[in-house]
Amino acid sequence: MQAIPALLDIVPIGLVSGLLAGAFGVGGGIIAVPLVRHLLGCSAHVAIGSTLAIILPTAIVGAVNYLKQGKLITRLAMACGAPAVLGTIVASYASHFVEGQHLMLVLAALMFIVGLDFVFGFGNKLKAAAADETAGFQMDRRKTIAASIIGTVVGLCSGLLGIGGGFIMVPSFCYFLGLPLKVAFGTSLLVVAMVALPGTVVHAHHGHVQLSLVLPLLAGSLPGAWLGSYFSLKAKDRILRIVFGSILLVLAIAFANKELNL
Repeated sequence: MQAIPALLDIVPIGLVSGLLAGAFGVGGGIIAVPLVRHLLGCSAHVAIGSTLAIILPTAIVGAVNYLKQGKLITRLAMACGAPAVLGTIVASYASHFVEGQHLMLVLAALMFIVGLDFVFGFGNKLKAAAADETAGFQMDRRKTIAASIIGTVVGLCSGLLGIGGGFIMVPSFCYFLGLPLKVAFGTSLLVVAMVALPGTVVHAHHGHVQLSLVLPLLAGSLPGAWLGSYFSLKAKDRILRIVFGSILLVLAIAFANKELNL
């Protein structure tokens, strides 16, 4: 009888993370890691490793709707993917030797900064003129270098924090490469899927991945990712930015407060 309440606690976390993953081009870890950590009482490293394990299938499901609508640039995703995978492997090994509380506080700080930008648009001054379609996007030398840098940062964050890195990629794609918001969401999800696998393998090697968490999380995140991407493609960009930014701000404050026992 005790397994039922546990299952009912875990599946909604997967559903929420999947909805936000599909809607906003993130892997879902930015939501799921703190929720698994605090609502389920798991250690920081288990929360990171187990959440990272659900990101690959969740991101693929979410990316399908964007791909069907032509809101995904595979050339850019591949340019980001290789350095991101390398960064994920290195950082996943390093995370085993880093204090769990420090990882959570770094995650909260990043969530807060990005949340402010999504709500108030501080980064709009950096934003290049975005095209309406993906067809005209060309990968020149400057964009390839920028994509490699973005991918490296994303990989390091993914391995250390158990997140897909989409919350870094989405604003970076918009500001530095001039992508429309929904194209950034779709392209981000493909990169997220690429980096999730090696990070999961490394965390599993350290014993951070628990199937008793992963399977029920997937039961919620997979349908959630499909629904999130479906509705995101129909929503206005400004509404998407404000909603996502507001969620990040609230969660960042709540999780930092919890870690510091304030």
